[in-house]
Amino acid sequence: MVLISDVTALVTCSHPDAAKGYYVGRRDCFMDTPSNERIYTDSELLEELRQIAQDVMGYPNEENSWYYSVVCLVGNMSAQVFPATPEECQQWETEYRHWQEQYEQEMAQARDSESFQLAAFQEA
Repeated sequence: MVLISDVTALVTCSHPDAAKGYYVGRRDCFMDTPSNERIYTDSELLEELRQIAQDVMGYPNEENSWYYSVVCLVGNMSAQVFPATPEECQQWETEYRHWQEQYEQEMAQARDSESFQLAAFQEA
């Protein structure tokens, strides 16, 4: 259900960290959260906001963290109103594959380095 046909987001983000948070919130909601867990109760929403406030208070000079964290929650909530588009799904899958490739390369490099260090230790 779309409320207004040309509206595709719950907020317009002018701050770059807010835009990134909204994007990550949507992605994580669709990629990581089962559909039956995508609706917050009022208590869950307030608890999530309390947790964000507690986390961000540890970084008093990081104003950008507020933008990112709170709008990430809004992005997560947007899944109830705006279904993921095919373009979003494609982008998220591409990012995931890229991340997975990087992770596998880093793990292979770590294994190679570990093997090299072990061989050097055994020779000494």
